[in-house]
Amino acid sequence: MITQEFLSQCSEEQINKGVAWVESKEGVKAFSQRRDQLLKFTSLSVSYGLASNFNPCANPNDIMPIAFANGIAIMPDSDGSWKSGRLPSNPEMTFGWSNFVRGYKNPLRAICEVYILMSFNK
Repeated sequence: MITQEFLSQCSEEQINKGVAWVESKEGVKAFSQRRDQLLKFTSLSVSYGLASNFNPCANPNDIMPIAFANGIAIMPDSDGSWKSGRLPSNPEMTFGWSNFVRGYKNPLRAICEVYILMSFNK
């Protein structure tokens, strides 16, 4: 099981690769019905995520579409750092986010870690 403690010890490059891998894995599930689409999507995802300038820890254009699509929120914490978590799926539920992380100076990295946590710990 992947934990916040484990992710907090990873470099930003490792976190970026983790986000790219999760995105590729999700794409494989979505396109697994058709072999030709699967092969094309997998090769594009892996080359885009691991060999290009995909940098979700530093580039909001890379991570924010993922955050919006997965209901991940970010907000400042009382100590000047950032906290992030997945919003409750039930709008009437106002308590507790799932896969919550806090204490990050980089809000984009906090979003990346929440995305990895929620993807692996379903």
